[in-house]
Amino acid sequence: MDFPAWMVENLRQDSSDLGSGFPSGHLAGSASLYGVDSSIPQPRPGWIRDVEPPSDLNELHGPTTGVARLPLRIYWSGPDPQNVEWDLADDADCRGLYEVLLREGNLDDQRELINGATLVRLWNMLYLPPHIRRAWQPLIDAARQAV
Repeated sequence: MDFPAWMVENLRQDSSDLGSGFPSGHLAGSASLYGVDSSIPQPRPGWIRDVEPPSDLNELHGPTTGVARLPLRIYWSGPDPQNVEWDLADDADCRGLYEVLLREGNLDDQRELINGATLVRLWNMLYLPPHIRRAWQPLIDAARQAV
């Protein structure tokens, strides 16, 4: 069975990559099984937004306590999305909030609601698409080396 190149790229899990974006054990096995050369960049599908990380994590000045709510343009899931609250002191809630913001929010949203130090601390636990992880990874690495 032949899969489109974009699908294979999104499912590819390469240990030399900057992280697959998938939890361990995910069936994101191998582009090589489907005859796609993973060393050749594949075109980004049109339905995936470009990722625009900040130039420095110090731009992310989000809160670390309290609760956060997201506007419908960012979070629209569930029966009552406008009343969903994320407790920023709870790592599980904070991870969920950051995952939504990194996937759906714009740079202004991220600057306002993501805390740079907290993002670095939670980074390895976030479930993110590979293209988002690759875009943000250099900032995370730089922040970890600076400590």
